[in-house]
Amino acid sequence: MARSLPWQGGLVATTAELLLQGSFQAGLCPSPQSVTSALTLSQPLCLSPAKPKGPHVQPQQISNSSSISHFLLLALADTRQLQLLHFCLFLGISLAALLGNGLIISAVACGHHLHTPMFFFLLNLALTDLGSILTTVPKAMHNSLWDTRTISYTGCAAQLFVFLFFIGAEYFLLTTMCYDRYVSICKPLHYGTLLGSRACAHMAAAAWASAFLNALMHTANTFSLPLCHGNALHQFFCEIPHILKLSCSKSYLRELGLLAVTAVYQLVVLCSLFSPMCRSSGPC
Repeated sequence: MARSLPWQGGLVATTAELLLQGSFQAGLCPSPQSVTSALTLSQPLCLSPAKPKGPHVQPQQISNSSSISHFLLLALADTRQLQLLHFCLFLGISLAALLGNGLIISAVACGHHLHTPMFFFLLNLALTDLGSILTTVPKAMHNSLWDTRTISYTGCAAQLFVFLFFIGAEYFLLTTMCYDRYVSICKPLHYGTLLGSRACAHMAAAAWASAFLNALMHTANTFSLPLCHGNALHQFFCEIPHILKLSCSKSYLRELGLLAVTAVYQLVVLCSLFSPMCRSSGPC
């Protein structure tokens, strides 16, 4: 005789059952002593847990971007003292950036003798520098102060878009400032004609618009990829290379293609801005 124990998932044969079964098969009536000894020795002899037959185990589902609600940023320190130290350092950097760029913006805006193309582009450059710092540093300060690492999915997308917007505008403005210095050194007599107020406004507007389009394309491309390697970013703010490491597909080829497209687009914009100015005067 054997009884099935459903909570153990198999068949258990006990010593008492085997002894009693042998007595009945021999045609003998078991004595009370044998029954008592059999009950005393009633211990399980074998346990064979049931094994599932067939593919009953469901495979673990691969997480994608729709199931990720937040990301884990890089923890800069493990101890509370170092976290507070990082908070103080980030606070100092933020205040220094706010003070320095604020002085530049206020000086150029209030000083009429500084209303020149060089200082106009310097004002825009100060805005981009201030915006890029205030996009990433406050979140790092918050994480260090409150001992957390999380950032929401939408918050990460917004941070990446704003950061790319200011960084792209800074690159465009630096290129425009290089052209401004080139004209002032190589063509000083044509400086007022080539870089008038209208031309400076057009170049600044093209820099901000191109940066907006560039940030929009890269953010949409990055967050449209399926993510299947967790949600931990090895950076204290959201950045494209670290998000691409979480992707399931060959995202680097896609990002390189987008970089090539944006590079061609930016080159076309710069040529369309600078070519009329270059045709108005000879080479340096």
